[in-house]
Amino acid sequence: MTWNYRIISHPPNGLAGNEGSRTYQIHEVYTDEGKIIGFTERGIEPFGESMDELRQDFEHMQLAFTKPVLQVEDLESFQFGESLGWGT
Repeated sequence: MTWNYRIISHPPNGLAGNEGSRTYQIHEVYTDEGKIIGFTERGIEPFGESMDELRQDFEHMQLAFTKPVLQVEDLESFQFGESLGWGT
């Protein structure tokens, strides 16, 4: 299993079917043999126990902008934590 940072698009107000602008957050996405097996329920922030670690984490997050954006509705069955009911 591996993970990377990915941008995930969310429906307006967190409710599928709502009209309006979507929001975008960076999440940790977990994969196994190239298939998504999970992702963090909430978007995350850069973190480090030193300025250097914070910079490294931020640089790692920037790689998410080079990958396709994922839609949370397409990932519901892979979510870590409680189901939000999208797609039901």
